[in-house]
Amino acid sequence: MGPFIVQAYDAEDYRAVYNAAFNLAAGNELFPGDLHFGLPPLETGARPGAPLVTPTPTTTGTATPTETATETPMATETPTATPTAEGTTPTAEGAAPTTVGADIAVAQATETPTPTATGTPGRRPTVTPTATPSPTPFPPIGPGLIEPYIPPTLLKAIAWIESGWAQAAYAVAYGSVGPALISHDCGYGIMQVTTGMQNTTGTPTPEQLMSASHYAYNIARGARILADKWNLSPEFRPLVGDRNPRAIEDWYYAVWSYNGFAFQNHPLNSRFPAWPRTPYSCGPSDDGFSHDRSQYPYQELVYGCMTHPPEPDGEPLWEKQPVTPPDLSLVEFAQPLGVENFVCDNGDDCYTRMDMPRPAGAHEDPTPATGDRSRIIGAPVLEVDTTAIDIMARPDTPSEPEEVEVTNAGTGILVWTVTPSVPWLQVSVPSGVALGSSLGGAGSELTVQANMAGLPRGQYAAELTFEAPYAAGGPKVVTVTVTTYAQSYVPGITKS
Repeated sequence: MGPFIVQAYDAEDYRAVYNAAFNLAAGNELFPGDLHFGLPPLETGARPGAPLVTPTPTTTGTATPTETATETPMATETPTATPTAEGTTPTAEGAAPTTVGADIAVAQATETPTPTATGTPGRRPTVTPTATPSPTPFPPIGPGLIEPYIPPTLLKAIAWIESGWAQAAYAVAYGSVGPALISHDCGYGIMQVTTGMQNTTGTPTPEQLMSASHYAYNIARGARILADKWNLSPEFRPLVGDRNPRAIEDWYYAVWSYNGFAFQNHPLNSRFPAWPRTPYSCGPSDDGFSHDRSQYPYQELVYGCMTHPPEPDGEPLWEKQPVTPPDLSLVEFAQPLGVENFVCDNGDDCYTRMDMPRPAGAHEDPTPATGDRSRIIGAPVLEVDTTAIDIMARPDTPSEPEEVEVTNAGTGILVWTVTPSVPWLQVSVPSGVALGSSLGGAGSELTVQANMAGLPRGQYAAELTFEAPYAAGGPKVVTVTVTTYAQSYVPGITKS
């Protein structure tokens, strides 16, 4: 059916607001306990039955690491100030698991990486349309399960690679409402979410609508997808070290999986320069690093962006966060990452030979995974400027449009929908966004028309139902009364 036609809002002070939203999502403080937007407990520990390996301790801090002498710009790079779409051809993943050992395994066992929409600086996760899982209650914290946490800077870098921190289309100015950012493969918003966004009915579910229209819900959904990728280990993904989510380096396979756990993103894919290769950078084009996205697997793009953040307006979006990727010149990483080990034959042997130790000098993100949730979410309240509409309509043409305004009597972002009770009652848009007083108070308008073609003369009644997911004040019902009248014709004279 194609993508949903939805509106979105991009925050005016996007640097501060989106940074705060990422921090909250990382600590599961945006929507804790929500089965769609909250984070599940994270699995931890080494693979059962694996030899005991002492994990490498992590380093806390943001000091810029010493770059090796091999880190010089590649002769083939084309520097740009911001990431640019690669436009690469998706490559299918290896054989899918034949048994299901995790809630989301079915939905994510056939992922493929996908290029971004035209002009979109990033790529996104994808999933087969027929395998979207239903949310299930989160398991309690216990052996092998810990409280959810994602390094905040990891989320920020993924979002920059995916969209350049845009929830609305690139033509929409920050601080404005406009069409949502949607890629050609139906990836939505900042985190370019495709998982669970398949359009099978023509009408988005409340969760789909919020993911597409509201940056906080989109960020939370992207964080949830990344957490689900983490939890695919050890049944359907390899693991790093003892799976400590505080160690950024332990997220290597989950980050790879966010874009699709496919050979397209394998670090030894022959399409990438030989190791060691110049680190990728999201920073200025003259920073001495590479900015050619086509030369890196997805996980190296993200790690490079963490260490070399983008600098719109000359200021970095976040503090530099060092990350130590697997050194492919060392046997402890080159062996598990050998191409021959990239295989999932069955549930008992699914990428198990790709398990690798945590790199020496691993890092922990010092960014606090917390913040002021009320500043991000606000308290939106649905309001509609009328409760009844009277329409006069001819039976042969649509009636004159009647305007209705939807406003947000509270704060934050209100995402609303409208549903006519009958087919002949038509609305100009099925949903929209209204801003609360904290964001300037801009409402949104729609028009209503009656198309009575084929219906006998008379009076008709219908309703418009306005709803606002995750907001107060709804639903609102507007009654619509339509009176049709006949039109007689005399040559040269028209009268009603």
